Formats: sequence, C-alpha cells, structure tokens
Amino acid sequence: MSRAHRELVLALREYIPVHGSAGRIATLFFFGLIGMASGSYLGGLVYDLTGAYRPAFLMGVTACPSSDHLGQLAA
Repeated sequence: MSRAHRELVLALREYIPVHGSAGRIATLFFFGLIGMASGSYLGGLVYDLTGAYRPAFLMGVTACPSSDHLGQLAA
C-alpha cells in the first residue's frame, strides 16, 4: 500500500466510526479506481477523436479540480 493510501485510510478512520469502516474504505478505493481507469480511457478517446494531446490534457486538468471540489462538498 502506498503512502497516500495509508494516509487516506488513517484520515477516514479519524472522521468515520470504526464500525463498518472496511466497507467504506473498499467503496472509496473502488470509485477511485473507476475514476483512474475511465480517465485514461477518456483521454485516449479524446486523442483518437481530435488527433492531438492538448484537448486530452485540458480535459484532465479541468476534471481534477472539479472532482476535488465534489469531494469537499460531500464531506
């Protein structure tokens, strides 16, 4: 497990009760992996459609802050 994953698990345990934390952590990792997998797929799709990397990078740059903002709203 990477350092970021350990810190995330510790932060979750600090704010969420221990009871049921395994399911919550697994759900968090699941949706994180879905986001990582779909991000690379969508980046490749944008490249295939446009023939340039710039729109794919711009999509990634705009998606990162918006997902962070949604995470802050949920907390």
